[in-house]
Amino acid sequence: MNELHRVFFGILAMELGGSVDSSSLKTKIEAMGDEGLGALYSLSKSHDLAHIVGEGLTNLKIQDSPILAKFAKQQFLCLYRYEQLDFELGQIKSALRDAKIDFLPLKGSVIRELYPKPYYRTSCDIDILVREDSLDEAIAALCGSLGYRVEGDKSFHDISLYSENGIHLELHFNIKEKHEGLDKVLDRVWDHATPSKDSPYEYVLTPEFLMFHIVAHSAYHFYSGGCGVKPLCDIFLLKEKLSYDEALLDKLCAECGIENFKTHLFALSEMRFDVEDSDGLTERMADYILGAGVYGTTETKVAAAQAKSDSKLGYIMKRIFIPLDDLKYYYPILQKRKWLLPVMWVRRWIRLVFGGGFSKSVKELKVGVSMPDEKNNYVSSLLSELGL
Repeated sequence: MNELHRVFFGILAMELGGSVDSSSLKTKIEAMGDEGLGALYSLSKSHDLAHIVGEGLTNLKIQDSPILAKFAKQQFLCLYRYEQLDFELGQIKSALRDAKIDFLPLKGSVIRELYPKPYYRTSCDIDILVREDSLDEAIAALCGSLGYRVEGDKSFHDISLYSENGIHLELHFNIKEKHEGLDKVLDRVWDHATPSKDSPYEYVLTPEFLMFHIVAHSAYHFYSGGCGVKPLCDIFLLKEKLSYDEALLDKLCAECGIENFKTHLFALSEMRFDVEDSDGLTERMADYILGAGVYGTTETKVAAAQAKSDSKLGYIMKRIFIPLDDLKYYYPILQKRKWLLPVMWVRRWIRLVFGGGFSKSVKELKVGVSMPDEKNNYVSSLLSELGL
């Protein structure tokens, strides 16, 4: 954890309402100069949080740097994006209510209301869950009344719809994460949802399951190469503003084996590093998250994948001949007809070559081959210590 990271977390904590020595923070930022502010901008933008950091710099009265214009631009763009998504979310809710379809808003659509300013919680899309047997009806309602169009194939947990002005809606029919341990709990999402006060068709999650979903989603992405800092901001606010049964949350996490991950994720969400971290695990977790950006870099994704394989050769073989337990999420027919696995391998290869993605896959294989053993061992040890 370096000084840049500490300043970054300090500004986030200050803007989210945490207890921060703003005078000391301002002194540190001023000492960074334009080069340091440039690094702060690059780091915060890689986590889609430059707008919050920009607001913090304004509140601290940081002035006279050309880098500030970049932060201001991100503030404007994020506010504009929020207004678009918020309007569209209202339209989607109305359409589903009118069609009498049960639905459950997810992620940023719910959590942003807890932020000091709703636009602080950015999203690149809208996530809505409907019951699986209502999916076709929901698609028809949104396409018919709002002009949405379906793009791409149906995935293992959602289908993508786009509005006439390009807003992306991920219409979920489950919230599974391609991880059996997590999915056995996530599959019970409707058992932890109740109708909202606004409509019998709009549902809300119980506080415990809302927090569990964030932890589980973060665990999946962390396990796959990086989860970004945004979940830390979500948890920071949820712990402060939501009344929840921690014992029940711990029970849900323990059921799928992520209780240790949850403990360290919650510790990291405090965004403070003056507390004892005897084994250094929380700080190593922070370094991993900060270096990977929102969705993980090619290097962290490959390192995480290799950590789950016995060797580099094992990783390469799994990339070429994806195991049934992984490929079945992309080709659901394999769940009933396992003997089609070789056919689906060939189908995937053809799609990579002619449908795009081949060069990306080759790049990942090259990164895997050249990955230093120290990096693989570091990631493997981190995942193991966190129980992932």
